Amino acid sequence: MSRYRLAAASILSLSMLVVIALAIEAKIIEPKMPRKPASNEVEFTTIARGGFSGIKTAERLAIRDEGTWLSVWHRHSSELQNCDPAPHVDFEKSMVVAVFQGETNGRSGLIQVDSIKAFQDKIVVLLSDSGQTGAKGSRNTTRSFHIVRAPRSSLPVVFH
Repeated sequence: MSRYRLAAASILSLSMLVVIALAIEAKIIEPKMPRKPASNEVEFTTIARGGFSGIKTAERLAIRDEGTWLSVWHRHSSELQNCDPAPHVDFEKSMVVAVFQGETNGRSGLIQVDSIKAFQDKIVVLLSDSGQTGAKGSRNTTRSFHIVRAPRSSLPVVFH
């Protein structure tokens, strides 16, 4: 009889330890929730991005009218074969933010717009280098660019 009680007590104790361990583990492991954007983040969509542009100099542009947009697109696409016409942008509601890295030796990564943040007195565009480079030892010239559409703002645009 005592062996039976001892076995039953052991099984019960082991079961309780498993339940407690699972409960503790459940509290430690939290589900991954999608990152909630900061309240000042501005949504944007990519119009065009790539490793070669007709614009040879480093430029950071906030474009708020169609004439300037068409001029910039013409300069950008001037050395590209089979380039589409400038995408339509409704400048009543949107503006274009365009960054051109300028001519590099192909060893730098592609420039990109990481985020756009709205502050009371300015719009801040955060840029980065994607880290994607040309082939090792490549001496090919690149002129990377990223062109995005964002909600229109009359605030000054600052690039970082």
